Amino acid sequence: MPIRPHVPPELLVGPITVASARRAGVTADMLRGRSWTRLLRGVYCHASMPVDDDVRLAAVKLVLPADAVATDLLAAWAHGIWQPAPGAPLPLQWAVERGRARPGPSLDSSRRLVLQASDVVTARGLRCTSPMRTAFQLMRRACVVEAVVVADAFARAGLLELPWFYAYVDGHRRWPGVDEVRRCLEHASSRAASPGESRLRMVAVLGGLPEPYVNLPYYRGDSLLAVLDLYLVGRRDAAVEYDGVYHEEALQRHADNRRENRIVLSNQVPVLRYDRFTVARHSARERALHEMAQAIGLEAPNTLRSIWFHDPKRPLRW
Repeated sequence: MPIRPHVPPELLVGPITVASARRAGVTADMLRGRSWTRLLRGVYCHASMPVDDDVRLAAVKLVLPADAVATDLLAAWAHGIWQPAPGAPLPLQWAVERGRARPGPSLDSSRRLVLQASDVVTARGLRCTSPMRTAFQLMRRACVVEAVVVADAFARAGLLELPWFYAYVDGHRRWPGVDEVRRCLEHASSRAASPGESRLRMVAVLGGLPEPYVNLPYYRGDSLLAVLDLYLVGRRDAAVEYDGVYHEEALQRHADNRRENRIVLSNQVPVLRYDRFTVARHSARERALHEMAQAIGLEAPNTLRSIWFHDPKRPLRW
């Protein structure tokens, strides 16, 4: 029978740093074992502790300097817009105002930024970049499709209004990457309900098909049949649905099938269904574009480029 490792009680009350663990007799090698969960670089908690946003917030506050400003994905998390993948640590991305001392090299993604007073707000008790500045920073450093995903997410949450964001971007017209941000904003929508929907919509848009209607209520008489993720109009109409992970559950799949049958029987509108594997693979995206074009009786005039969806030089994945 294996010996249960001894854990000092002071290490079970919340997040801990490598230094505090070492003082309690737990080495850095021990922290890499299955008994511990990595929350940030150099910050852990015991595996018995549920990792929620309160624990993550305590971990961030444990290591960020007092004058730090959370940026990029960390700021998006503080605003409640983004979540790391299950089991993944938060990225410790932060900055200090330019003119102050250079951030220490011991923390991730630290740098100096030009920050106006309006660029810094408080969210979840953290000083972080404002929603507009956060979206602008992320979009400048993302490929085309992921930049649209960022704009959609902030607009959907009501944290920025797209016309005001246009004005904000124009106010930074000399900044690197601003032209790409401006072009991506032409495709942004506050109605997109998920990153997967945004990526699937961009398959149609970048392929040259007419701009789809997003989350369109679909009626038969006075009865609401469904809210369609995407609705394409061409020589014929077609509905396009993005199935996230929760659609894989049996009850949800049963409800999806009933809804699809009602739509098809009401007006003979075809329903195309796609999932996360479609938007993640280039060959699947090309096939989806061909199918959407065929469903509405048109030819897709553009050829999709994989770099629009994933740029190794701009590795943001929302």
